[in-house]
Order: sequence, then structure tokens, then C-alpha cells
Amino acid sequence: NARARSNARRGARAMSVQAVVLANCGAEGGGGLELVSACRGAPALLPVGTVPLVEYALRALGGLRVESPVLLLVGGAAAAQRLGEHVAALAADEWPGGARPEVVALPEGVGSAEALRHVSDRLTAKAVVVLSAEAILGAPLREVLAMHVAREATLSAVFARKAKATAKDAKAKQPAPSDYVGLPAPKGAKAGTSNALEPQAQLIFAAAGHSAATGGGEGGESAAPAGLTELRLRRVACRAAGAMRLRADLFDARCHVLSRDALALIEAKPGIKGLREDLVPYLARHQSDAGFPASLLAAVHRKAAAAAGGKDGGVEGAAGGGTDGGEGG
Repeated sequence: NARARSNARRGARAMSVQAVVLANCGAEGGGGLELVSACRGAPALLPVGTVPLVEYALRALGGLRVESPVLLLVGGAAAAQRLGEHVAALAADEWPGGARPEVVALPEGVGSAEALRHVSDRLTAKAVVVLSAEAILGAPLREVLAMHVAREATLSAVFARKAKATAKDAKAKQPAPSDYVGLPAPKGAKAGTSNALEPQAQLIFAAAGHSAATGGGEGGESAAPAGLTELRLRRVACRAAGAMRLRADLFDARCHVLSRDALALIEAKPGIKGLREDLVPYLARHQSDAGFPASLLAAVHRKAAAAAGGKDGGVEGAAGGGTDGGEGG
């Protein structure tokens, strides 16, 4: 209701968060070969309307209470150097949180979740906002954070509608693989009759286009096998969802808010390499488990103990939080 939303917005304004901006980190960024070449290895510096892409990400953080400094994680030493030089030249009033963003050079080809794992000891806030330096966010971050606070979500993500295909796109040899997003079906709507999407909807199912096309996914769990011949849904998720609409006209806009539990899972599961490709589908797939999300961490720790000579066990506990998704512009 309106009062709950208002309280959530006030909570989001008062909440201090940490912010991470990713550049050249796996499938979350980097762009195509032509883009990388045109930008001399740093697509985040590509100007859009005379403003480099990375500055849009930094400006988007301006409306939040950001614990300083913002961490700018960059895959590759050369790109990190170029971005470091650019950030050093920014005026002080362009620094989110009042401190110059700190550029951290990471190994080339590092995934987005792997990048967070590299700086896990520095991520101590209750919520961490993760943006891409190579995308322009159309949704107000304060509203995204308010949704995250109101739902007490393990992870919140922004999804946007794809642009309509043009004749030039139709002639492309290999179109980009579609993301598959499962959202609650609108009440009273018949199948195939509505494309309406609530701005704050629970994410029931997710399969990243790249992972779906290759049969990949965290820990070898394939949400969509190679060839896209089928999409697998866990029975417990189907029962919990009741009715779901599977969408292929949305894509992950590379804006995520992570709770402490989500960060702990990244730290505990080395198989999680990307946020969009691995973490989001993994959490969506298991959110109906008893005791979620604590049960996931408990299971990971038990497996680690078993590998070290301890004993493994089952999952137990009480129902917990969920995974939320919202639509960006």
C-alpha cells in the first residue's frame, strides 16, 4: 500500500549503502570486439551525448547515501589505467559520496561475481548496489533500493524491455540469445493477452541468454539446455508461483542490489562467476526452498565440511526472503 511504499522510500533514503561499478567484467560488460577496439580496450569511456558511459553510472549513484569511496572494478590493467586517469580528472562535485571513486585493477576476463569476490573483505554494508559502467540505467536507483528494503529481498534486479527488432536486425547472421524471465501472471489475464509488467514484481525464474544458449549455469545446473529445446522449472517453484508468465522480451539491465546473504553466497560458491548468468538464476531457482536463503549457505558449508572429512546433511529451517525484479526504462 501507499504507506508501506512511503516508509520503504524513507528507509532507503536513510540507509547507507556501498556501491560498486563494474567495467570490462565478463559478460556484464566489455561489449563486442568492434566496441572494445573503438574504445582502445575501455568501452566505459565511450561517449554518449559527449558524456562517457562510466559517468552515467556515477551520476546514477548521486541520489543515494553512498559509503565512500565507490569501487570501480576494472578487468584488465590497461583499461584500469585509462579509467583511473579519467576518474582522476573528474571534478569533486562528480564524486558519489564525496570521495573520488577508487579504481581497482582485476585480471582480464574476470566475471562480475568474481570481481566482487576479489574485494569481498571491503564490502561490509547491509546492501551493496552493483552497476555496470557500460550501460545507462533508466530506473531511479532510490526506487530500486526502496523496493529492496520493503521486500527484505536477498537480491533485487532491474529488467528492461528490449527494443523492437528492425529490418537490419532481421538480416543479422546470429541474433543475440534471449534472456528468459519468469514473472507472476497478471491476475485475471488469459495466456498471451497481456504484456503488462508490474514495476515491482517477484522474479520467479531467470535464465541468462548466454547461459541458456550454451547450457551453462552455476555448478553445472542448466536452466536451459543447449539448443533451447527445454526450460527446466523446479516443481516446488511451480507450486509456489501458482501462475507464471515466461518473458523473452526483457533483459537484465545490469543493476543489482545484493544483501549480505547474496554476498556470502558469492564468497562461498566459487562456481558463481557472473551475477546475471549465475547468481540471479541460482537464487530464483532456490528461493522456494525451506529456510531460504540461510539454507543455501548451510548446504554450502556442509558440503565444504564433508569434503574436508566432515558430515553432510539435509536442508531445514523456516521460510525466508525472496528475489525481486523491477522494470527499468
